[in-house]
Amino acid sequence: MVETKAAKNIKANDIAALKNLAMAAAAPTLDYTVYEYIECNVDWLHYCDANDPVDSFEGWQICRAFFTVAKQDGKTSGPSLTAEKWFTVDPVTPRSFSRYMLKFHAEGNGRPPILGEDSKGAILRLENVGLVLIPAQASYADRYAAGCDVPTGP
Repeated sequence: MVETKAAKNIKANDIAALKNLAMAAAAPTLDYTVYEYIECNVDWLHYCDANDPVDSFEGWQICRAFFTVAKQDGKTSGPSLTAEKWFTVDPVTPRSFSRYMLKFHAEGNGRPPILGEDSKGAILRLENVGLVLIPAQASYADRYAAGCDVPTGP
């Protein structure tokens, strides 16, 4: 099971302020922390697959993601990020996107402790998981100047 702790709930007036900020400057960026942490922590017999969508707000696109790998032990894979929700009407090349799919996996070694086996679980914990956002109308030059990711489009 994936365990998460949300960083902050965004309220309606916060979203309105974000829209105003997006229109105020050519290409401001906004750091948005989604989770204080997200983790897969399993015993020897189990596994956990995290497959979590991380979305931007209306009027914003994703510039890049940030996180810290706080714990990683045992059989794990990831984390990986895949861009999704591509802008369909987009004058910018390469295309912009508004979702990252965050994926990672942890799996116990399957050896029971009662038989004297080397029983081992696994953990992968990410902390301070979030996005750097840039306004939806930002140009490619703005995205480049801000150091944004440029994943391959669909």
